Amino acid sequence: TFGGEQRIYSFMEPNSVFLEECMLVDKPSPVLFKTMVPSTLVRIHKCALKHAFKHDIDIVMDICKSMAGKFLSAMGQIRCGQQKSAEWKICRLLQIFMEHYGTGYDGKILIAEKLSQQTIADMLGMNRVTVSKKFKELRDISLLEQINGYLCVRSAEALQKHMELMK
Repeated sequence: TFGGEQRIYSFMEPNSVFLEECMLVDKPSPVLFKTMVPSTLVRIHKCALKHAFKHDIDIVMDICKSMAGKFLSAMGQIRCGQQKSAEWKICRLLQIFMEHYGTGYDGKILIAEKLSQQTIADMLGMNRVTVSKKFKELRDISLLEQINGYLCVRSAEALQKHMELMK
């Protein structure tokens, strides 16, 4: 938000297209954003994009592919949300954060981004109490711990095996 009260994580691959759907349908961007790694943002004006569409079918296909990928990803998240348990979703989110913010720490993986239980609940559309209970369960089976306010996964392999048992 403008006041900085909310943080939304979106992990993008290099050379990704961003906010093309807003430009194509003349909608303002629903988010303000800040990159977490050095990035180059190239702004393309709508009239330049229309011109490119007329002259290069590959550009049209790239934009269609980008938008279709986002749509299919959103549909996959909805399906996953209906089929997976709260604990599985939390474990999967921990895996994603390990991939992007994980650092080795005493043989474990420390997630170098402070994540509150409320933040995780908001990201997954859950109640904070549910997240708290699932964190306790993960701590009780020695998969998760908290170090100086940071989440730490004791073993990525053990977390993966735990998730496979939930399928």
